[in-house]
Amino acid sequence: MEIFTKERYEEMQIASFLIFPETEKDWEENVNWHISEGFFFEEKLHVLFKAIKLTMTIVLLLSG
Repeated sequence: MEIFTKERYEEMQIASFLIFPETEKDWEENVNWHISEGFFFEEKLHVLFKAIKLTMTIVLLLSG
C-alpha cells in the first residue's frame, strides 16, 4: 500500500494538512521563526508527518 499517493495529496491539501510557502523567502522566514521560538524545525515537521500518516491510515481503514 502506498502511503503518499496523488489522491491523498489532494485530500490533504483540501484539509490544509499540507501547506507550502509560495516563495523561498516565505520558507526561510518560517524556519527562522521556529528557530527563534526555540523549536526544532525538522523534528516538528517529522512529528507532524507521523501524525498525518496515522490520521490518513485511520481514515482509510474506516472508509473501507
